[in-house]
Amino acid sequence: MKNAFLHGDLEEVYMDIQPGFSSQSIVGKVCRLKKALYVVTGNDEEEVTHLKMLLAKEFEIKDLGSLRYFLGIEVVRSDKGIFISQRKYILDLLKETGVLGCRPADSPIEANHHLCSGVGDLVEKERYQGLVGRLIYLSHTHPDIAYEVGIMS
Repeated sequence: MKNAFLHGDLEEVYMDIQPGFSSQSIVGKVCRLKKALYVVTGNDEEEVTHLKMLLAKEFEIKDLGSLRYFLGIEVVRSDKGIFISQRKYILDLLKETGVLGCRPADSPIEANHHLCSGVGDLVEKERYQGLVGRLIYLSHTHPDIAYEVGIMS
């Protein structure tokens, strides 16, 4: 969809409930959209093309082609499958925090770490929460940091 539509106020828009999400309790009902963001995807290229044509009749749209980067995740297709990476997201995070040139470590926290109630270096609460949130998001493609991020959160 055009950028102005994506970030603008959404008028009342309704869509049929997608196949596979139906049950007796929702028969004859539709979904009221609260956000104006659409990611059109599917394994039936003809059906995807048909949906795009239907959307183009109602809205001004622009086809950006195959997905390459979305919400901090890079998507690469090859003969072996689809691969996702957050390399750019990681580099941006390291640069923002001023540790871009830091030495890598096997684990960013000591083994059997215990939290203590003593006061250490004080940090800005909102900045800390924001960074932990970004690390939680990063752990979707890097489950190896999930334990450490859990401790920090």
